[in-house]
Amino acid sequence: MGPGSRVGVAGLGGPGHLAVKVAVALGAMTSVISDVRYRFVLDMSDLG
Repeated sequence: MGPGSRVGVAGLGGPGHLAVKVAVALGAMTSVISDVRYRFVLDMSDLG
């Protein structure tokens, strides 16, 4: 994992938010996959 890599994280609870932080810190393009039943906008800069 590094710059230019693509990472998918399943869920933001528990270790999910840490996975996002690590992936962003290493320069990866990060996507979060969640089963939330409603739509919301999450500012990913808050996590990385």
